[in-house]
Amino acid sequence: FFDIIKEMKFSFVDVVPQSTGPGQVSNEAALEQSPSMVRYTCGNGYQPDEFDTSIPPSADVTFDYELHNGIDVPVIDALKDVKRSILSDVAGRMGCFKTYSGRELQESSAMFESIIGLQSSANDLPDLDTAGCIVEVDSADPSSCTPVSGGFTIHAKPGTSESMLQQATDSLKNIIKTSMEVGSYETNTVDKAVYIGDRDNFAKPSSISTQSDGSENSTNEGLKIAVYVLACA
Repeated sequence: FFDIIKEMKFSFVDVVPQSTGPGQVSNEAALEQSPSMVRYTCGNGYQPDEFDTSIPPSADVTFDYELHNGIDVPVIDALKDVKRSILSDVAGRMGCFKTYSGRELQESSAMFESIIGLQSSANDLPDLDTAGCIVEVDSADPSSCTPVSGGFTIHAKPGTSESMLQQATDSLKNIIKTSMEVGSYETNTVDKAVYIGDRDNFAKPSSISTQSDGSENSTNEGLKIAVYVLACA
């Protein structure tokens, strides 16, 4: 199936930090550690029709989130870990299995009956265009926060309508949002993943409080340094 769509363009690449520092890896090391793509087959997969030469329709499932990890944990390790959790979660809901395993994870729901494949990078990219994390998270231990642009691509049976693809996309985003809210992706590497959705249209929760003694500003500056050190030469 994936040989058929290999000419299609995908917007996902591996994380490549642009500099090194405490808890980080070099560009070359990041490339060596990250597989280029992860692929799943869903349902019965692609069933070719010799009279139909059309390429199966696809949709990008994109979402922003914020990733919190301990200051002694390399950011790229946290990025890989949370992406494994996300892909395992959504693949299980859609009845997908990795292409090399030949094992179905679980039966898919009716919402995803038209989905035949899932393709993703092994880890998402930090969003270096944003000014920093926007949701404050209480943590007992020192941690850093990385704004992330997340996503993956789903492929559907030929003839699947745009509206059906949109419904599947929205449902997958809700699954990821809920899983992040209940802490399903938290591990020894990932302290917290906070779902943002569309960062440009995100409404900061009104319950977020600010302090005037300057301690919070100091903390926020430290988080920004932890994020933007990825982009500094």
